[in-house]
Amino acid sequence: MTPTAAVWRFTDMKRILTLSLLFLISAAVHAQQTSTATYVHLTSRRWHTFDPANAFDVVSHIVTGNVYESLLAFKSVSQTDAFKPFLASRVPSIENGLISKDHLRYSLPIRRNVRFHDGSLLTAEDVRYSFLRFMLLDSDGGPAALLLRPLLGVSSTRNASGKRLISFQDAARAVTVKGGQVVFTLKKPDSSFLKLLASLPIVTSMAWAAAQKDWDGSENAWISFNARPADQTGLHAKMNGTGPFRLERVEDDELVLARHDGYWRSPSALERVRFKAVPNGGLRLFMLQAGDADSSYLEDSFRPYAKAAKGLRVIDGRPDTDLGEMVFFNFKAAAAGNEMLGSGRLDGAGIPPDFFSDIDVRRGFAWAFDYEQFARAAYGSLARRVRGPFPSSMAPGADGAPYAKDLQKARDAFQNAFGGEVWKKGFVLPVSYSSSNLTRELAAEALRSGLREVNPRFRVELHPLQSQEYYAELESRKLPLFIGGYYSDFPDPHSYAFGLLQSQSYFPKYQSFFDPEIDVLIEKAAAEADPAARRALYQGLSVLAEKTLPHLYTYAAPPLRVCGDWVSGYDSADNTNNLHANNFPYFYSYSKRPRP
Repeated sequence: MTPTAAVWRFTDMKRILTLSLLFLISAAVHAQQTSTATYVHLTSRRWHTFDPANAFDVVSHIVTGNVYESLLAFKSVSQTDAFKPFLASRVPSIENGLISKDHLRYSLPIRRNVRFHDGSLLTAEDVRYSFLRFMLLDSDGGPAALLLRPLLGVSSTRNASGKRLISFQDAARAVTVKGGQVVFTLKKPDSSFLKLLASLPIVTSMAWAAAQKDWDGSENAWISFNARPADQTGLHAKMNGTGPFRLERVEDDELVLARHDGYWRSPSALERVRFKAVPNGGLRLFMLQAGDADSSYLEDSFRPYAKAAKGLRVIDGRPDTDLGEMVFFNFKAAAAGNEMLGSGRLDGAGIPPDFFSDIDVRRGFAWAFDYEQFARAAYGSLARRVRGPFPSSMAPGADGAPYAKDLQKARDAFQNAFGGEVWKKGFVLPVSYSSSNLTRELAAEALRSGLREVNPRFRVELHPLQSQEYYAELESRKLPLFIGGYYSDFPDPHSYAFGLLQSQSYFPKYQSFFDPEIDVLIEKAAAEADPAARRALYQGLSVLAEKTLPHLYTYAAPPLRVCGDWVSGYDSADNTNNLHANNFPYFYSYSKRPRP
């Protein structure tokens, strides 16, 4: 073990030992969580919104995915090419006539006798409203492109200057109601559209939403609704879905979901689900051990401690869809008032806004990163090298050739960057990441130590941020360099290609990354029905991603899924709303027995 690895491990252990003392104190004054009716799940941070049209971050998506529902469901967590009816009463196909022969029209009959949490009945018009609302809201940083692209052929309702690219009638023609069916008309064939429909828990009541002063569904009101800030929608702090749980109350960093007793399948075994935001992973682990929680998000660095803990269960064998920790480059950071840039010049005291627009800078960072040391410190023997933008299980043969630490190649790249000025003058640069994520801190340290070896003038400063501040700074384009992860919106290679490489998608947009060849290839792959031809297209995208280098792929590990051994169903193969495929909890599948 190198000195750096020893420091990292020592720091990790010091945190855990310190937290253990805190836990012993807290455990003495808190009764164990023994109720079999209330389930406690721990997250590392607070949710951002309850609006299903803006629930793009992980915690918000987990909350809304247990309250709202999709039209279809996947057969299982491992069968993501097969579907079963959900809010739609039939799965459309060419054979049953619910998909047109040209693959452009999808008709979904809506299930009868389904009630929202307010007691009103679900109608096809509610479904149509929910899908139109998802597209037409299109808040900055939101996920509207998921539907805008296949249905309207655009990635946003607005261009860069704010001019609207679509009309209300464009959207209204794309989603219609006919005899109790909702009919979607696509711009071009899309082989992943059913997967998308099975991954969008967004259906709400039109009348209820209008009563919350949200969009009323009319053409006249959509202009004022479009681009409304995420925290100003009528559904930002309220929920009304058809799912097994309804929102009961919110208390600071806790929220409680209560069982929906009128649920259309059958009521949940759990009466309540309580979310608690606990930023420190060590404390989350100890709360699990004490029985003060039933399950928790944990970074992979806690895996050995979770496996060794008495009374806890680590679920293995889940789908490997995680791309691990990624280093994102901002090709043109915002300049005005941006302290992240330091001096804002290439003078050894900062960086210019377009620092990462130089491919040799990006290559230098790629060759300098200490991949193997990060793998050992963060994941140990379970580390899996991520070789490109697609999980190998979803796009076999589309792996790229990963970078490895090579100090000489890094020096050569930096000596070419900006005509040699980077090498001569050096730089000061912050790398940002969520302060609650230890694994990302280890990745930041692997980058900092590697660059220091390349040239002592290369100074990288660790810059942890609270989650909401992290996203706010990212969306203002102020972060020149940041570390994050990516969870697929639906289990298909297109979700990864679009989310990570398409110029108008979330990350590329805030990285100022645009490659027209990549955008064209993404659309071509999405429309391709032949599996072999599709794989070849994704292989081409992997090659282009390696060539343009908008981000670095490092290492990942098998999903870490931890619960108390008194919990049943945590290993469920159910994949409603695509939650379990992303290693997110779906509480309807769970129950508890009394803890010994």
